[in-house]
Amino acid sequence: MAASNSSRSRGIHVEEMTWGLYARGTRAALAQHGITLEAPFPGDPGERKTTCKTTDPLGREIDIQRRSKTTFSVHRIWSDEEKVLLEHRRKREQENQAERNAVAAWPKSAGDYRERMRRYVNATMEATERWLDAGRLGGYRFDDAALQRFYEISDELVGMVEAGGIVMDPELRRKATPDCMVDELPFENTPAPEAAWSGGNVIQFRQRRDR
Repeated sequence: MAASNSSRSRGIHVEEMTWGLYARGTRAALAQHGITLEAPFPGDPGERKTTCKTTDPLGREIDIQRRSKTTFSVHRIWSDEEKVLLEHRRKREQENQAERNAVAAWPKSAGDYRERMRRYVNATMEATERWLDAGRLGGYRFDDAALQRFYEISDELVGMVEAGGIVMDPELRRKATPDCMVDELPFENTPAPEAAWSGGNVIQFRQRRDR
């Protein structure tokens, strides 16, 4: 299975596989990048022509195989400690990606935000109305006066969502931004990218009527 991490640079290709490290490149490049020592390599005096078992600069066992006249591949099995560290890093990378996906799904404008809130409020009010009026809990429901008040409040809430002013709050944006993206997103000078439909005024709920 391929790897959580790979890199390419001039003369060398390195991959972190689930089982260990895989590298391919010229002898000079492998040694220069600390993958191998300068020797031994397959074909060196006392070594087989195509394979060689040796150690890397940190004394860890590696296998070197000749791939062509100038290219070699290196395999090294992860130690138990490396496996723990790599698993931790993979989980962190997955968490970071999930957070980035969540940020990518943020509303792109005030209009987008308003439309999402409209859908959310409508769905919430419809679901609440079903529970208030349907008698699903053993026949209990709110009386007609209470239901009428609920309908009024529901209409007022929908009206607020339709016409209420929208602002961009830099401090809330900062708090909602994952640590892995805190240096990538703007926080200051980020006003709502459309004018509020009601001039910035939120429609107030009407006073409860006397019965």
